Amino acid sequence: KEAVKILLDEYHAKAVAADEGGVKVFVTEFAGSAKNVTNGWVDITTQQGLDAAKHAIDAMTASGSTNYDAGLQQLIKAYGTEGKLGVVGVQNVSYFLSDGAPTVSTVQGSGAYGSTTEEWRGDGIGTDRTGATETTRDDYYAPGHVPGKITTEIGEGDWINFLEANSVVSHAIGMGNVPKQYLDPIAYDGVKGVNTDAIVVTDFSDLSST
Repeated sequence: KEAVKILLDEYHAKAVAADEGGVKVFVTEFAGSAKNVTNGWVDITTQQGLDAAKHAIDAMTASGSTNYDAGLQQLIKAYGTEGKLGVVGVQNVSYFLSDGAPTVSTVQGSGAYGSTTEEWRGDGIGTDRTGATETTRDDYYAPGHVPGKITTEIGEGDWINFLEANSVVSHAIGMGNVPKQYLDPIAYDGVKGVNTDAIVVTDFSDLSST
């Protein structure tokens, strides 16, 4: 939480120093499902907005299973809502942080009570239901995927389509002993159209410098 709040402080300071444009954030927490905790888009250029975003982050709790699909679908849903900055000249950046591997599939539910990763159930976004990791990082499209619909799954190809269509740079950061292989499909530069790598931080105190 402290690392995320430091990140918000940095964006706030840059916006104030530049005295132009703005910075808006949409914060989502996810476990077995996902929900927005900032009540929509928040303008952290203002001190009031910055404080509200920090308060929302402080109130977040971590428990239960881990549903990557739901977290990403909530983000896609956010881009279809009012309140975000305009399109021209805007830099869109996504930060996906997780302290666990995916253990829940949006469609098929949790296997082993949501405590283990089961690719055949669709856990994560880089594997199909046969349990086989795809031959390239962007060739899996989830059956029945509807962009922004939390009750449908999302595949890596679906995620990349969203990032490129909206010029979003997506960062994926694991906290603790999270297998990097599950985070890599989320890390992608939608502006340049290239795959990037996730980052795993085993010491939480290092997060703010990542």
